[in-house]
This record gives sequence, C-alpha cells and structure tokens, in this order.
Amino acid sequence: MKKSALIILLISLGMLTSSCQFLSDILLSPITPTETQVATTTKTFAPYPVDTTQTSQPTAAIPEQTATQQQPGNPTAVALPQYILQPGTPAYLPNFNQPQAGCDWMGVAGQVFDANGIEVLGLVIHSGDQTAITGEMLAYGPGGYEIQLSDSPKNTSAQYWVQVFNTEGQPLSDQVFFNTYEDCSQNLILVNFVAADLESQAEQTLIPEAYP
Repeated sequence: MKKSALIILLISLGMLTSSCQFLSDILLSPITPTETQVATTTKTFAPYPVDTTQTSQPTAAIPEQTATQQQPGNPTAVALPQYILQPGTPAYLPNFNQPQAGCDWMGVAGQVFDANGIEVLGLVIHSGDQTAITGEMLAYGPGGYEIQLSDSPKNTSAQYWVQVFNTEGQPLSDQVFFNTYEDCSQNLILVNFVAADLESQAEQTLIPEAYP
C-alpha cells in the first residue's frame, strides 16, 4: 500500500514538473504577431485637416470709371467755362412778358453776350429737363431766352439752375443756381451770361432793358 502511494506521488510530481516547464516555455518565448494581427492593429493617419472656412475668396478688381461725354440734362462743372454769370444777375422782376398769366407763372429768362458785348444767338439754355434757344424770345433782347419754371411763384433755395450749351451738347458754362420767391413782383428771374474774357469789365455791362 505504501509502495503504491509512493508511485502515485512520483507520477504526480513528474506531471507537475512537466506542466511548469510548459508554462515557462510559453511565458518566456517571444510572441510574433501574425499578418492578420498586424493588419488589424496598424493605424493610418489622415493628413492634418485644413480649415477652409477662413479662406478669403479672390475678388475682381473694380475698374475705374471713365469720363463720358457731357450730355444736356446731365450738367456738371466746366473746367474752363466760356461763359460766366453776369454780375448783377440774377435779378428779380415782375412777369412782364406773360401778362395773360400774371402771377400764375414763374420763369427764368435773359441773354448771352460774347467778348464784344454782342448778343449770341443759337445757344442752348438748359434748366432741368427744359430747354430754350437764345434769340427766340426778343422781349429780353436780340439774344433773349425764356423758360417757365412753375405755374406760380414759390420759395425755393438753389433748387433751380440754368446752364449754357452749344448745339452739340457741350457745356459752355457752369450751372448757375438761384433762389425763387413766393412774390408776384419777383416771379421773373433774369439770368444773363457774359464771355469769360469780359470778367474784368463785366460790371460795366448793363442788363438790357426789356424790349417793348
């Protein structure tokens, strides 16, 4: 009986020793990953993301405006005006040329004079979208013009203007702004132009009296 127990003990010790050696071989031997393991554990890195929300978009250059030919009804200042406002005008008079309208009328009228003080005929006078030709209204002289502004006198401040053009539409004077008054004795505004060469002697040029 003792002999059998000894044999069993020796066999058990042998098996235990073999098991320990097997475990030692497993723990101490290097582990080589398989291709499948490598494929599944390899990480890929995407490029660093670029923030495009702050990227400015190119804008087209704005071309500079080019000068356009002066057209009647779109007046601007003239670099070298050929005609200037005659000193003493605008002058305010009662409406003597439209007696039938009386106080139910307001307008601007006058003449244009050359360097010799002679009335210039055939020039175009603009006031807003209305026009007149010098020499057509003899009540104001040989080169007279007239433009009705309103059907009644009224108070305005630099609302109305007149400007001289030639027949080709080129401006010959600057715009001349003037006031108007709600007064029947001042409902005719007389605006004369003289040649720029006459500036030194313009004060000697008298405003022509109205023709009878």
